[in-house]
This record gives sequence, C-alpha cells and structure tokens, in this order.
Amino acid sequence: MAFNPEHNYIAEAIAQIPLLDNHAHNLLEAIATPHDPPLESCFSEARGAALADSVNTLPHSLAVRQLAKLLQCEEDWASVKKARDLLSLEALSRLCFSRSNIQCILMDDGLASGNERTLPLEWHDQFLPTSTKRIVRVENVAEGVLATLWDHVLPLKENDVEEVPTDADIAASPPNQKAGSSLDAEILRNISTILTQFQTIILHAFGTFARSNNVAAFKSIAAYRSGLNISMPLRESVFKDLHAHYEQYAGSRVVRLTQKALIDFVVCTALEVAAEFNLPMQFHAGFGDNDIDLFSANPIHLKKVIERYPSAKIVILHAAYPYAREAGYLASVHPNVFVDYGLVHPMVSKGGQRNILKELFELTPLNKLLFSTDGHTYPETFYVAALQAKESLKEVLLDAIKNEELTIRQAIEAARNILFENANKLYKLKLTPGPINASSHGISFTPAAVHSHLRDLGIQYIRLTWVDTSNIHRCRVVSVDRFAAFFREGAAIRGVSLTKAAMALVLNYDAIAPGAGLDATGEVFLVPDPKTLRKLPYYPTHAICLADMQEKEVKVVKEEAAKEAAGEVKVVEYEFPLCPRTVLRRVLRQAKQDLDINFLIGFETEVIFLREVFPPVAIDDTLYGSTASWHANTVGSKIADEVVDSLAQQRIKVLQFHSESAPGQFEFVTGPLSPLDAVDALVLTRETIHNVAAKHGVKATLLPKPFPMSAGTASHVHMSLKSSSSPAASTKASSHLPPGLTELEAQFMAGILKHLRALCAFTLPNVNSYERIAGYYTYIIFYYSNADIAFHNTSKHQLRLIFLAARSSFTNPCISRRDSEAPLRVAFSPATTTATRQYNFELKCLDGTANPYLAIAAILSAGLDGVRNGLKVEMQNCKVDPASITAEQRRELGITESIPKSIHDSLACLKQDALFEKCLGEELLQCFTAVKEAEAKYMEDIPEEAIEERRLTKFSVVCVGSWFKGMTSPVVGVAGLNAIIFASYGGILRAFESRRPPPSSLHSFVPSLSQVYIAGAGAGLACCLVSTPTEIVKIRAQLTSLPTSGEGSLRAAKEILVKRGLIGFYQGGLVTIIRDVPGYGVYFYGYEGLKRLLGVTPGSTGGSNTWKLLIAGGTAGVMSWVSIYPIDVIKSRLQAQVLYPAAPTRSSTQSPSFHFRSSITNLQPLTPAPSSTVSKAYHGAIATPSSADAVPPYKGIIDCAVRSYQAEGLRVFARGIVPTVVRAFPVNSVTFFVYEAIMEMLRAVEKQRLSR
Repeated sequence: MAFNPEHNYIAEAIAQIPLLDNHAHNLLEAIATPHDPPLESCFSEARGAALADSVNTLPHSLAVRQLAKLLQCEEDWASVKKARDLLSLEALSRLCFSRSNIQCILMDDGLASGNERTLPLEWHDQFLPTSTKRIVRVENVAEGVLATLWDHVLPLKENDVEEVPTDADIAASPPNQKAGSSLDAEILRNISTILTQFQTIILHAFGTFARSNNVAAFKSIAAYRSGLNISMPLRESVFKDLHAHYEQYAGSRVVRLTQKALIDFVVCTALEVAAEFNLPMQFHAGFGDNDIDLFSANPIHLKKVIERYPSAKIVILHAAYPYAREAGYLASVHPNVFVDYGLVHPMVSKGGQRNILKELFELTPLNKLLFSTDGHTYPETFYVAALQAKESLKEVLLDAIKNEELTIRQAIEAARNILFENANKLYKLKLTPGPINASSHGISFTPAAVHSHLRDLGIQYIRLTWVDTSNIHRCRVVSVDRFAAFFREGAAIRGVSLTKAAMALVLNYDAIAPGAGLDATGEVFLVPDPKTLRKLPYYPTHAICLADMQEKEVKVVKEEAAKEAAGEVKVVEYEFPLCPRTVLRRVLRQAKQDLDINFLIGFETEVIFLREVFPPVAIDDTLYGSTASWHANTVGSKIADEVVDSLAQQRIKVLQFHSESAPGQFEFVTGPLSPLDAVDALVLTRETIHNVAAKHGVKATLLPKPFPMSAGTASHVHMSLKSSSSPAASTKASSHLPPGLTELEAQFMAGILKHLRALCAFTLPNVNSYERIAGYYTYIIFYYSNADIAFHNTSKHQLRLIFLAARSSFTNPCISRRDSEAPLRVAFSPATTTATRQYNFELKCLDGTANPYLAIAAILSAGLDGVRNGLKVEMQNCKVDPASITAEQRRELGITESIPKSIHDSLACLKQDALFEKCLGEELLQCFTAVKEAEAKYMEDIPEEAIEERRLTKFSVVCVGSWFKGMTSPVVGVAGLNAIIFASYGGILRAFESRRPPPSSLHSFVPSLSQVYIAGAGAGLACCLVSTPTEIVKIRAQLTSLPTSGEGSLRAAKEILVKRGLIGFYQGGLVTIIRDVPGYGVYFYGYEGLKRLLGVTPGSTGGSNTWKLLIAGGTAGVMSWVSIYPIDVIKSRLQAQVLYPAAPTRSSTQSPSFHFRSSITNLQPLTPAPSSTVSKAYHGAIATPSSADAVPPYKGIIDCAVRSYQAEGLRVFARGIVPTVVRAFPVNSVTFFVYEAIMEMLRAVEKQRLSR
C-alpha cells in the first residue's frame, strides 16, 4: 500500500485534540452481582440470550484487540477479562480515561436510576481535567413527580415498596406549595386537579434544573417509549393517560411512563423550558435495546417538534443509526438541529463506523456534528469509543482531502470542532482545549504535500537554522516554494549553500578564527531536517526547521554485504565533520551499534530576563520559587506563561517552571527525549524564550554570570542510559557504590569522571563560564542521595552524577553538597528494595554558552569510553557532610582533582586528552580549539568596560530603541530649564546691581566673583523646580518596559502621578538641591572668572573673544562636573531606589539616571552626564542582588555615601567621570557662546530702540 503523506499529518493532529464527550452515563461500583450487565454488553446492544453471539461480531473482535493492547495481555476475550479483573476500578478508570484524552463529560445519570451502585457524577471527576456536567432525563423527572403525587393519593400498605427516582425530592417542591399538600378527598375524585398540580410541579422542576450551573442539557428517551412522532397533545388526551398511569401505579406500583399523550406533554413542556433558558435537549434516535420500535425511532418524526419549537436546540443522538442520512438532512435544513454520532463507536464494525460518518458528512454542517462515547457501566466503553471515533474521523477526513473537498487546514479545523469546539459552544461550557499545532508533527514530504501543508497553515517563510561552534543560533530564511523544492525527488539542490567557514566564526566579531583549518573557500549544503519543522507561535507566518550541514558531493559510500543481502539501499553519506548535529548523531550511532546503549536526556533551561536598559536591570528581584513571581500582571509571569504555551504548540513538553535565585531568573524543565531530539528541543526552547521576551519588551540572556553578586545561570542536563544486551547492564556494581547501581552505569560514570577536565572545554566554553564558578575549586567527588522524582522510570539502568564544589574562600577548602554551583551527584528514585532502585544523573557544569550538540556528544563520548574500557569508580562514597571534611579526608576518599579554573586550562586539558579527537574528529577539535582561543584572546585584549556589552548582546535579544527610553522628558524640559537657569542668574545679578549707584546698563556693572557664585547658586535652586520632575520621569521610563517613544515618558509621568501624587515628582529633591546649588555656583563662577582672566571684552563675541568664550565655557563645565560628581552618584542611587524600592538598589553613575547637566546626546541643558556606555562600573551596582545578597534600602544621603564607599571604595564616586568631562567641554563651550551671542543681539536691539 502506497504511503499517503497526509496520513500521519492528520492522524497526529487529531491525536492531540482533547475530547468533549457530550453524552455518556455513570459507571457502576466494582461489586460483581448477577444483575450487572455482562462485559460483552459494552460492544453490543443485544441482551439476554442474543448477547452470547456478540462475541462473534466484528465490533467485539476489534474491541478485544484494542483492549488487549491497552492491558498488555493476549488478544483473546478471556485474557482481556482476566487482565482487567486484576485492576481496581479506580486503576482501570484512570488508565482508560487518561488514554482517552477526554477533557469533560456530559453525563446522563438516568440510565441506572435507582441503582444504589451507580457512582455519582463527582466520582468521575478524579480522572478528568474538568468537572462532569449533568444531563437531566425528562421522563425520569416526570416519573418522580407522578410517584410523589400518587403516593399522597393512594393509601400505602405497610409492606409496599416505593420506586422513588433520584429527582423526586427536587421535583416535588414547587414554589409556595408542597407536593400533595392540598390533596384531600375532593382531589381524589377530580383527576383534572391532579393534572394541574402535575403541570405546575414539572414546570418548576425543569426550571430548577435549567438554572443549575451543573446541568448542561435535557434529554428524552421518547423513542423507547412511544416514538418520536411527538406533538403537544390535547388536554383530554393527557387527562386520559394520566388516569391510565394512576391505575397502572395503583395496581402494581410501576412508575414507568409509557402513555404517549403524557410523554408528549412532558417532552413539549421540557422543550418550552429548554428554549426559554437556551438549554439544548437531546433525543435518543435510531438503534438501541431490543425493546425499541426502530421505525418509530426515525428522527424524521421529530420534524413537527423541530418546527414548533424553532428556538429550542435539539440534538439527535447516536447518528440515529440506521437513519444517519435523515439526521443529517434535518441538521442541514433546520438551524436548531445538531447531530451526535456516539454509540456508533464501538457498537458498529470499523467499516460501518466509517460509512455512517460518511453519510453524516454528505449533508450535515461540520459545525453541527458532535462527538460522544455513550460510555456506560464500565470504563472500557469510554476508551474504546474514543479510540475508534478518532480513527474513523481521520479516515473520513482523509477521503475528503483526497476528493479535494477539504484542505489540510480545513480538515484539522473540522476535527477540532467535531471533537471539542462544537459541543463547547452549544452547551456554553467555555472550556479551553489544549493547543494544536499541526506543523509540529513529523511529515513525510513530497513537494506538493509540503507546499500545501505549509500554505494551509499560513506559513510563508522557513528559517533554516543551525548552531555554530560558539552556540550562536544562525539562520537562512527561504520561501515555502524554495523549501518544497529541496524535497523534490532526485533534486540536486538539497538545501541552501553555506560557506564551510561558518563554523569557524568567532563569537565577538564574525571573522574566521586563526588556525581553524578553514578559509573562505569551500561550501556545504544547509539541509533541513523535516522532523524538526515547527510553526512559530510568536511569528505565525514563519516556521523554523533545524538543518544539517552536508558535503555537496558524496563523501563516503558504504556497501555492507548484510544490508545488500537484506535488500536495503546502499548508505550514501554526505557528512560534514564540523556539523554539530552530525557529530552527535555519529556518537549515538556508535553507542547503539557497538554497545547497544540508548539514552534519554532532558534539560533545565535557566534564563535571566532584563529590562531594555543599559547597564542591564533585572525585571524583578523575587526569591527562588517565590509566588511573588506569579502575581497578577507581572512581566515575568506573562513571559513564562507564554513561553510554556508556545513550547506546547511546538510539541515541547515543559514538566515544570519556576523563578530561580538570581534577579529576573526563571527555569524551564523539559521532559526526557532521545539525545538528538532533546538537544533540538533545547534549541527551539531557547529561540522561543528569546523571541517571547522580546515581544514583551524584555531581553533574555543565557550569560552564565551577568551579575557578580547574584547566582549564575546554567543549563543542567539530566541523562539516563540502558542496554538490553550488555552483561554490565544486569551486573551489580561494586559494594562501595550505591545499592542497585549497575556495572554499566558505574562504568559510564567512571568515564565522565576520568575525562571531566577536558569535558569542561565543551560544557564551560566561555570566559564568563568561569566567572560563574569563580571562587570555587570544584573537586571531583562521588556522592549519592535520594531523588525527589525519577527521571526515567521505564528502565532500571539509569544514572545521575553530580559534582560537588568547594569555596576557595575557606582557609581549608571544603566540599559541600549544598553548594548551588555543585556540578555532579548521584541520585536514586525510591523503591521497595535497594536492589531495585533506579538511578539517573544530572550534570550541572553546563551553561548556555555551550553548543549543546557538541557538549552532549562530548559527555556521552566520555561516558562510553568508561563502558568500552570497563573503568572502575575508585573513589569512595562521601557519607558525611562534605563541608566538614579535611584535606586528609579528601585524599582518603580519593578526591584529588579539581576542574579547570579558566577556559585556557580547559583547552589545555582538551589537547592532552586523545579521546575527543578520536570520537569527535580531528577537524572538529582543531576548529573548536581555534575558535575558543580566539574568543579568549579577544576578551583579554579589549577594555574591561566593553566586555559585558559584548557578552550580553551575543547571548540576549537587544532592542535598540531601549537606548532612547526616557528622552521625551528631558527634551520637553530642556528649553524651560535653560530659561529658568539664565533668567534666575540674570535676575539675581540685577538685584545686586540695584544696591549700587544707578548704572546705565548691565555690562557697565561688574559683579564680584562672590556675587557671581551666589547668583549661580540661586539659579541652581530655581532649576530644581524643573529638573527634579524631569529626572524622575526619565528614570521611571528607563527602568521599565515602557515604549521607547514619547509614550514611555507620558506613561511614566502618569504612573508617578497616580501612585504618589505631585509629591512623587520631587522624590529625592533634597539631594538634587545639594548637588545643583553648589554645582551651578561653580559653573558661573568658573565662567566669569575665566573670562576676566582671559581678558574677554564685555559685550562682544567677535574676534579673539570667540575662542576665549569657548575656552571659558568649556572649562567652566568641566569644573562644575568635577565639583559635584560624587554627590551626583549618590543622587542617582537614591532616586532609582525611591522609584523601585524592591528592585535594584545599588545603581551607579552609569545607571539610567538623569544628570542635571548633560550632553547633546541626552539633550540636557549645560554639561554632559557620565557615559552611558557599559563599563565595569555596573558590577555590584545596577546588578540586582539575589535573595542572599539583597541590599537593604538606603536610609539617606549619608547612609548611601558610607555604604557605597564601604562596598566599592573611593573609586565609586569617580566612575565614568572621564567621558563626562570630555563631553562637558565642547557642549558647554557652545552653550555659553550661544548665550553671549544672544545677549549681544538683544543689547543691540535695545540700544536701537532707545536711540529712536
């Protein structure tokens, strides 16, 4: 049979869709009695002797096979029954419901009404994500009401047994009237009064149920009793039937309602109430038990009712089989009719199911078709029905695609609607199904298939992505048409061309690393791996596809006799030795072929979210696992939620996620997969994190140590291994190792321990990686402890390794298993005996700067070397607190080595270890080493203040707009600020002039320098009225994720006004006054003094006065900044703290603060602020401390100054001053020259006016 490329695509899409079961029944308690329906009745409507023949039907045979697979037993009925009997009802129910993927059930509890063993609705909720809703059977309600009425009329004998339905108590309580309270001797003689009473009670009962939040629908089984030819009867007919029912009950106490007029009256009454409350009403139609009149159960009889009650939503159940076409017709011509196709599965053969569904598809609008299991009595009915329903729906949808009646996209949407959304809308449940992303499934491509699939999903472009040696994600973007062409049979072009040198590019400057063995010549194909194709939820018109690098020409042809004998195709290889995915794939292939070892791997992805400012500021300062991270509308919680949702749409399962110890740090734990799939998922996870964060105006960084005073960021890996044939896999390890650990696991662990120092070159490959572990001598130690959860419970051949670290700050370095930087430990999952423990391992000396493909390939290679050579773990188990042992005790335990302390040490160890050249390839080792050495050299050669900028921009998403945040506030305030400064200065000088003999003009009055200083100081005081609010607004805009346009400053001002009132604009005003008053005094004092010293002619800006004024103004700006720079540092820290008391409190001059005299860049009035380029000054300053290192708020100016000095020395008060004074000179030269020129012009105008 030819493979259909759409088959898997549709099948896996449907498999993801949760089910909304719109019609089912209660289960029974697990107490076998002779009255229980036989298990065979799950798959047949036959009863009594006829049921014995059901085991020979196709539905029964299919169900047996499916249940045998579920229960893992032989495929025969006896084995199935035996296997199920071994399970408790709870265990069997949990198994069936979990495998069915049912999210919610609407349950008709009238099937076993009166049976004490019927389990209540809420019992089923323990197996479902959503609470069960009730379907009220209207005939049962009527029977309960009638039984209650007749019991008040008839004299009951002492030994009579009443049949009182579940709803009797509810139904018998109409408003202001108890059932039968007015029944007396007169009513006994007047059945008409009973009818009125009955009508009143059921109207109230139906209304009560309709108002209940737990009731989803009404249901009628009139098809079983009197047929579906229903109409509102005459009162005389109801009167007669009521009298007949009275005689029936009086004679035999049988309450079953069979009288047609009475049933029609009840159904029509229920329809009126249902229409009033917009509550759907279900009707059994078509086949059922042997007591049904199949002709009367034809839904076409409902036409009169459908037309009489056009606002009542009517659901025809069970596809009305064998009247599916009639049901579909009614749904197609009446807007209030819907069709359910439950009970067809599993009561009809597989071919019959498909045919029935096809008949429904002939006319039924697909938005009016509903899924149900009609599950009942036993949990197997739910599982088998759900399984078969999805299978038949898949086949019918595939036919529709083949016939060009539906596109792929329409087919998936139809499946979602039929299985979930149609019922969700009809019953107003407001449930949210799990996300479905068809593009996340493996697709067998043909050019036509891939093109149509991607177009149907709205995808226009594909990002062909690879990870280079430095772990930079790079991509080429191609159109859908181009992408499809790569998969055309016999196509010579398998991907896009790429220079081989792409793997030798240096992280910092995109140049080929010297000594990498590559140059600009030579190309490879970037070949997409279709299994990794994912639609990007955060960029819906784009998809991502991870790619392999392949040689353009055949490199190796393997002609293995065994493969040829088996008729297999010859293996043609185009492997490029520097392709990271190829390297990992080769290691895994050798592990399987040589040692029969398989692995599972999962990752913990840690990331820090930063606000779009520079230097960087974390989005919050919450503690590890703190619920504060999830407070409503926090940026971190929004990002984390969207990341997890986006990953789910890409079929990446997140086991848990939470806040971590560092500021703005979160962790996402993804589930175990095969190594290549796990690393692919890690790459997609990181892409998703970066993109979602950028969408929220936040940067995400994987940098191991962005903040020196906070916890680092890693990418811990969890691994387990197993082998079905290796003798070591079933041999217990040495007695000094953990009980139950296999020799295979011990050998693997020994290999990692042996090669750990060289491994660090791959797992800690960046200079910053060693800042994360700076201050630690990480000794290689063996330690194991109980694990909270098992990583891989399916195999007992598992292992977890953890390294333990020692702080170098101790006089005698000691080891502590509590150290957050400890990279390796052994852990086990609890078991009944130590011999059956299951081990796994976690490697923590891996961070986000490592290429994960190369890192995992290296780790597995090291472990496999231990297996190949039968290495032993000689180290003893450390049974005491590692923090308490001495150097002598370490020697006794065999703890002798430490991991490298720098990337240079790691690379030196790598060059000395021959294993990796053998396993990973000589060419790869040459290129990798050259790239890492070039990166390390670059970091050594550049100034320290530029290092952090390079790192953060390479391992985070940068928004250029953030550099201009808060500009609107100073731009708007600059004109007013300059006006206030110069007006105040001139006004104070004129006040001094007024105390002397009347002058003829301002320039004839020459103030003393002390008067100039006082005038400048006064101008500074007046300036504070404007400068303080503008600085506060600017800081607020820069420290938040507000927009980068003028909207950011406006929103910042609004937030301050709402939260703090007008006083909020003057927070920190005292320190601003302390800074500005002397600062402006020095500013004008220096300017006037230099003018006189240089001999500037008053009132003139021409000639030699030009350069003299420029020198005086520039020098005055420098003098002013030097005099007030320390207090400006304090002001900036205090103002940032006032705005964000829970955020970083240790800002520096380089923090995003507003300096009172700034450069043209910052658009401030007079003198330039310190450089906003990143420098080492932000270390310990803007970096938000972790919970352990959190800095309490400053108490005031003196406290801020003292604590800053104690923490960082005197240099803290001068950081960034050099670029500040460099820019201050030209800016203030121009400022004063323009001031003098304007004053000269104004004096000339005034002189001309006076001369007229």
